[in-house]
Parts: sequence; C-alpha cells; structure tokens
Amino acid sequence: FLGFSRPHDAPALVRPARNSPRAAPTPRAPYLMRPLLLAALAASAAGALLPATDRGRLQAGRQRRLQANKAASWAQVVVRLLRVDLGDRASLLEAERRWLSGEGVEAASPLGRRRQRRLPQVQVERLRRHHEATLLQVSHGEEGGVRVPPFASTLERGRGAHGIHEAVVPLKQLSSQYVGPVGIGTQLFPEHCTPHAEGQALLASGVGASATRLHRKQNRSVTCQTRPQAMMQLIHDTGSTNLWLFSKECSDPPCLDKRRVVYDKSKSASFVQLEDTSSTTITFGTGKIVGDFGKEDFHFPKYSVRGQQFGMIKSVEGTVFEQPDIGGILGLSFREMSANGATPLFDNIVEQGVLAKNSFAFYMSPDNPSGNALFWGPVDRRFYEGDMQYFHVSDPYYWSVDLERFKIGRETLLASGAAGPSSFLGHAPNATAGGLRAALRFEPKAIFDSGTTYFTAGDGLFERVMAKLPAMACDSMTKESHPDIAFRLIDTSGRKADFVFNHDEYMVRSDDTSGAEECRPAFMRINVPAEHDGPSLLMGQTFNLKYLVEYDRGDGDNRHAQVGVALARHGPEQEAALRAATEGQPSVFAGGGLEPPATGGKSIVGRAAVGAAA
Repeated sequence: FLGFSRPHDAPALVRPARNSPRAAPTPRAPYLMRPLLLAALAASAAGALLPATDRGRLQAGRQRRLQANKAASWAQVVVRLLRVDLGDRASLLEAERRWLSGEGVEAASPLGRRRQRRLPQVQVERLRRHHEATLLQVSHGEEGGVRVPPFASTLERGRGAHGIHEAVVPLKQLSSQYVGPVGIGTQLFPEHCTPHAEGQALLASGVGASATRLHRKQNRSVTCQTRPQAMMQLIHDTGSTNLWLFSKECSDPPCLDKRRVVYDKSKSASFVQLEDTSSTTITFGTGKIVGDFGKEDFHFPKYSVRGQQFGMIKSVEGTVFEQPDIGGILGLSFREMSANGATPLFDNIVEQGVLAKNSFAFYMSPDNPSGNALFWGPVDRRFYEGDMQYFHVSDPYYWSVDLERFKIGRETLLASGAAGPSSFLGHAPNATAGGLRAALRFEPKAIFDSGTTYFTAGDGLFERVMAKLPAMACDSMTKESHPDIAFRLIDTSGRKADFVFNHDEYMVRSDDTSGAEECRPAFMRINVPAEHDGPSLLMGQTFNLKYLVEYDRGDGDNRHAQVGVALARHGPEQEAALRAATEGQPSVFAGGGLEPPATGGKSIVGRAAVGAAA
C-alpha cells in the first residue's frame, strides 16, 4: 500500500535497435570498423549528430513523454472506503470478511428490483426517535421559537479563557461514516538509524506494494527501514475541515480500547511540535474532543502530504467516535471553516502539487459496505455513466451550490428568487437578524456532505417534507402516496439539471426481517448557520448512493471550486475494478487485534499494516 520502486532483482527492459531484425543475427562488422561504429552509435544516441533544432525537438518530446508518463502514473489513485454503520460493528466485520474472501453480495431483491435502503435496526430506531422528537417540539411549540435539538447546533468560534481555543461545530449525523486507511508519520527501524536523504520522501507508493523501503548509509553497513508510524482508518468528511487523530496521550475509555489504533508522536521521526501549545476544544451537540495541534506527514497511495497541521485527541466525551474502528476524522471542506487557523489537508495537496488533478470523488455502493471508493484526482470512467456535470460552488465554506428548485411530486417546496415563506420565519431558531436576512434573501443552497447520512432540511421545510412523506409500511407505499422528489441545479454552462429520487431511493427500512417493516423518509432536521443558510438542504450519503460526486478545487482558488455529479454505475464490473485497484489495501482487521480470514496464503491486509500495530 505504501511502498514504491521496482524490485532490485526485476529485469531491466532492453529494446532492440529500431531497424535491426529481431529474428536474424546482426552481421559482424569488420574489426577495424567497430570503434567507429560504436562511436557513431553513441553520438547518435546522445543526439550529437542532429542539428540544434532537431535536438531541441527531441528533448522536448522526451520531456513531454516523461510528464505524460508521470501524469498517467498518478492519475488513478483510489482508496477503498468502508461504510461504518454505528452501533452495528458485527455487520461491518462480516462485510469485510466477505470482501477479503472474494465473496460478492446480492445487489437486488428476489423480485429483481431494488428495494429501499436497508439500515441496521439501531439506526432506523434513532431516525424514528429524531422524527418524533422534532415533530413533537413543533406541535407543542415554545415561547420565542422551537428549541434546537443537540444535533442541530450551529457554528461559533472564539478564544476561551486560559489560552484554550473553543469551537462549536454542527454535529455530523453519525449514523453511517465512510472510513479509509491513511498512513501517519515516519517510524525508523532500527530506532536510531539515519535514512538516506531520499528516505524522507518515502511512501510515494503504488497500491499493493510493500510499505517498507530500504535505505543504506554510505558505508552500506546498516539498513534503515522507514514506514508509517500508524495506519489509521479515518472518516473522510466534506462537511468539516480539520484533521483529528486519536493519540496515545488520551486516557479516556474510548482511547484505551485495545481494538483502536492510536497515533504516538514520540515514535515518529517526522512529527513537529507547534510553538503554540494551547489546546483546542471541538464541542459537538452530544460530546466534545480536546487536543493539541502539531505537524506531521500523511501518506496515501502514490503520494504524501508533508507538514500537515492536525489535532491529537487527548480527551473525548460522549459518543462522537465510539466505534473502535474509527481512528479520527479527515476534513475536506474549505479553509474558512478551519479551527485554530490550521491549513486544511486538501489546501496542502494543492500547494504541494501532488495530484494530476486537484479533485477527489466519492463512490458509494448501495449494496456492499466494503465496496466504496475515494478517487484522488481523475475518476475512473467505469464507475459512472455519461458525462460529469459541474456546478459552481457559490459559498466556499461548505461545498455549497445554488439550488434552483426542490419539489415533491408536482409541488415546489423551495425555489430561488422567491420571498421566504412566513412559516420558515416562524420556525427560525432565536429569529436572529442574520437568520431573518438569510430568509428574506432566499437563495436556496444544496450542500454536498459525505459525512451526513441522510438528506437534511431546516426548520419549517423539514416539517413540510415530513407531512408530504409520512412513515408507512414498506409494502403499502405507492407513487401516489410517496411521489418522486427532485432537486434542480444550474450547471456551469447554464443548463438545468434535475436529480430525481423515487421512494425506493429516499425511504429507508430496518434490517429487522421479523414482521411488517416500516419505511421512513431519509430526512433529518439540521439548521445550517444563518450566514450560510439560503435556506439549505444537505445532499448526504443518500444522494451519493445514486450519484458519484466529485469535489473539484481547480487551481486552488475558491472562486473556481465546483462540484461534479454523474449517475453512478453499480455492478460486478465496478466491484472487480475496485478489487484490482485496491488489492493489498489495509483493512479494519489490521492493527485492531482481529484475525483476517484465510486466503490461501495471500496477504490481504498489506504490509503497511505493520506500522499500525507497532
């Protein structure tokens, strides 16, 4: 996963001369002519016999080929992601066992058509409680507006007392998260060896290659090995910006779980301590994390990011990261959202020029929790249909684009340019001046967020959606009772694009197969901060299960950022392509005290897992 270079014993390629026959032996030249022929061949190879203009064209051509080869080698960078359904670790491990053993999954119902998305019983129960609690608050009402639930907190920033940076961020709807392996830091073996200067550029790798590259001192008497200090499964989240890791300094119960991989800065040769040692607190609706910031190298297939600022979790409260397979969160949103002024990881990716294209894309499987992908740079066209349609990011705080219209059936619930409905103003939490201005301005937004499980809507609109799409027995739903929903966006060329979902796609059912099953709409109520609310709907994972979503930073200027959307392709071809591209990628079985299934002697975890267990 994190090694590179051709094996030292691999044969070098030897090409025959352009005009020499392959089958017949080369005629032997007269003895006295051989030195002249050899000199001529050497001069020709060096381009010395060519005119200056031809030599320039030859060199330019070689340079173009080198650049093309480099671009091609970096183009297909893909990481397999696992869908972690919180509260259902057993299903995750079973799905991963099936993937690593080469088993497929059933993609459709026995009747041959796709059914509603099936979620663990605990998740559907949480969604039911959320629906009932929010609607109950609206029906009872409160003086001065509706009480905002804990998971709908808004963003505030400031410097607290005693040098502690405090931030309140919107709690992610943590029902499902997509995690993938990231190598952190540099560990040397033996501990005090000195790697060659090139050793610090380790881990520019190909998927499935060795994680360890050997470097020798000049006297060639000592072999120094370098590899990641830790291999961690991180949430890849476009709805946040900072990068947080569980660290060895944390002594709270979630950190001490032996199944959890933690980062140890004392064992990394590339860790840099910041001068500002004040702690940062991130407060969620139902918990918080506290930690210090440092700088470290982060390693991905085929490239590394140097000197990335990140937070080391020293204390955690609540159930934010209760799943032991999650080692932290990697935020992929914009710098404007960053706490403590930290440069986001993707900004460093752009500045360091490590990708052929400054973009990344999420591919999410509706059937296989282990069959998801994150493409860094260009996207493999086998994973989507037609052409990618691009939409300008109008508020580069979130990945937010203008929403022209939102409809349920034939009724328009939200449209750009219209005056804000009085019902929205009546439900506006605290009715702040900023909130009133946002409602009067009424420029609806669609926010693309890989870390949110469902669609979301704010106060007022959420209640209207629930009235139109009630919970119902799954087998009783019809197109009349639950019509299609549609989101209309305007692409960068000015064309209208409707993204339509039927009730099999926007309703979820429990995985409890006993008795009649109830289906519920995949919507939650979350209020976006007033200064970024148009009002806004979040296009969460429910959107991404049908459409592949690309996040494009262009030249790095926020004004040129855009979101690409294309209809995703799902089937055996995509699964086979993903297996081939990510063979040897570290699994959740690595470093967590779990034994992977047998595969006939073939490694399925990858040598990079060694760094996680160290």
